Amino acid sequence: SYDQLAQLLIGIVGESAFDELLRRLVFVVASGNNDAHLKNWSLLYPDGIAATLTPLYDQTFAGQWPKLDRNLALKLGGAKPFVAIEMGRFRELARRAGQDPDRAAQLAASTIAQIAEAWTVLRREIAVPDEYLAPLRRHWAAVPVLAPHASQIA
Repeated sequence: SYDQLAQLLIGIVGESAFDELLRRLVFVVASGNNDAHLKNWSLLYPDGIAATLTPLYDQTFAGQWPKLDRNLALKLGGAKPFVAIEMGRFRELARRAGQDPDRAAQLAASTIAQIAEAWTVLRREIAVPDEYLAPLRRHWAAVPVLAPHASQIA
């Protein structure tokens, strides 16, 4: 589960890993990435001793292919379906990782707002095909934690 991953990263990298993991998980949910398995969470040892998370990689929106599974690769706060991801799941992730649930919810909310704003800017700068945009819009509308910002995907 992502909850167990959080515990593992905190143990290896340190407390600072939780915030980065949380931000990345918000992006996984926002991007509808149903393929963020453990292989997507690698460590780097730049000094040969202390571990850090590698840069984010292998992120994709699979919602363009409706026959693919619409669940997260691992459980987040006890749930896998994207439609079950509400703020309480991020709070539960934090609780299980020994972190402050309220702080985690604030970080998740601000990250969602940043992603929505970045999408708004991006949409003004490039043409996004409707074959990509329409499923992404439906995804945001269907995921409770994203739904308040779904209009920004328009």
